[in-house]
Order: sequence, then C-alpha cells, then structure tokens
Amino acid sequence: MTEYRSTRQDIVLSSTMDDTANFIDIAAVWRAVRRRWLLILAVFLTCGALAALMFFATVPRYQAVSTVVIERQADEVIPGEERSRLLTDSPAVDTAVQVLKSPLLAGRVVDALDLTTLPEFNPGLVEPDVPQLPQAAIRSRAIRILLSAIEVKRVGVSFAINVLAQSTSPQLAADIADE
Repeated sequence: MTEYRSTRQDIVLSSTMDDTANFIDIAAVWRAVRRRWLLILAVFLTCGALAALMFFATVPRYQAVSTVVIERQADEVIPGEERSRLLTDSPAVDTAVQVLKSPLLAGRVVDALDLTTLPEFNPGLVEPDVPQLPQAAIRSRAIRILLSAIEVKRVGVSFAINVLAQSTSPQLAADIADE
C-alpha cells in the first residue's frame, strides 16, 4: 500500500519550517546586543566625537547669489546707422556668461574690492615664513582663487544669469556676487 498522506504532510511541514527559518529571532538579537553593549556604545561615541570634531574644525563657507538680466533690445553696433542694430539672442547671453567668467573681469573685481589684502585671496599673508611674491603674482593668484570661488550659470534658456560667490565672510560673498 502506498501512503499518499505522508508525502503531502511532509510538503506542508517543510514549507512551514522554511517560513519560520526566514523570521528574525528578536530574543537572539537582544541577547547579542546585551553581550556587546560596551562595544556598541564605544563605536557610537567614537563616531559622534569624530562628527563633532569635523563640524567644529570646518571653516564655514557662505554663498551669495546675484542675478543679472540681459535686456532684450537692439544694440547699435555702429552709432548712427540703423542697419547695424543687433538683437540680443541666446548666443549673446552665452557670450555674457563667458565674459562674466573671464580673468579680465575677475581682475577688475580683485582691484575694486582690494582682495589681495585679504588672507582668503592672498595666502602669503597667513604664512609669515614664505617670501613675499611680486605684486603681479599676488594679483594673479587672487584672480585664480576668485575664479574658483565663483560660479556663473545661465538660468534655463532665459535672459537671466546667476552669479554665485563663495567666501568665509557673508558680506564678502555678497560683495563679490554684486560686483
């Protein structure tokens, strides 16, 4: 005689056993946590202390954004000639973005705000042991630092351009973005 009941019961039992094997035993997890509570506390406190150290050791950086709007009007290329009028279009706005990123304009900002006298733009002021560079080299380095501290982006396909400036001083960031 063949016993079909036994096979069917084994299938039911094995599926029940597989389901219980997938569950998490909360009591076993709690026992493991209780055994290792000092290690868990030490790791938690170490990570917290490292995060606090990084937070207090980091110099704050402030950002300021200015928006420049390019007026859409006809520009007179040659004064007095009607045929020489050019409309401001998308390539003209892209050109304005590149002009705002230029070292020439950055040099004007360095001169206008006298950025070579600030340690953020002239690291030689912080390090007294380093020999002084010529004024042209100091200005050139300030221009490079300024260009790395600003970001100029066109807003979508509009005639607006955002100028974002970063500095350790909120007022200086605003002055750079506005200049």
